Amino acid sequence: MKLVALFLSYFFATIVFACGDPSTEKFLPFAKVIKNGESKDMKSFEVNFPTQERRFFLSDMTAILPQQFQIELNHSDIKYYEGNYYTAYVTVNDKITENLEIVASYNALNKEVTSLVLCGNFKRYKLKQLLQAAIPEVRPMEPPKPIIEK
Repeated sequence: MKLVALFLSYFFATIVFACGDPSTEKFLPFAKVIKNGESKDMKSFEVNFPTQERRFFLSDMTAILPQQFQIELNHSDIKYYEGNYYTAYVTVNDKITENLEIVASYNALNKEVTSLVLCGNFKRYKLKQLLQAAIPEVRPMEPPKPIIEK
């Protein structure tokens, strides 16, 4: 009986706490420099991460300068690029861009982030790596529909 309980506990723990195997799919986050009205010593960046990685959805994006700060970034689904990306913006002093890290947390089971997984599924990149990544094609934008009043 103890053996059965031990087996069930192990099986339950691997299902609940496991994130699964590492992704074999191509994971393509990227960043680019943007003009955002910053001062001469500051630089602005647009950071983009895929909405989903394997079966998990993006739940958080964080900017980290080791031993200096950690800031949670607000991200949105703007649909500007081909593919599905969440976009966040960060403006920092140009001197720290070399060591700035961006961490994406893929810990949600759905796009609405109403349920989270219990494992740490994080993707950590230096900003300079994201700036060197290929940028997808810009999605064709349709003009806004006219507002019709009755």
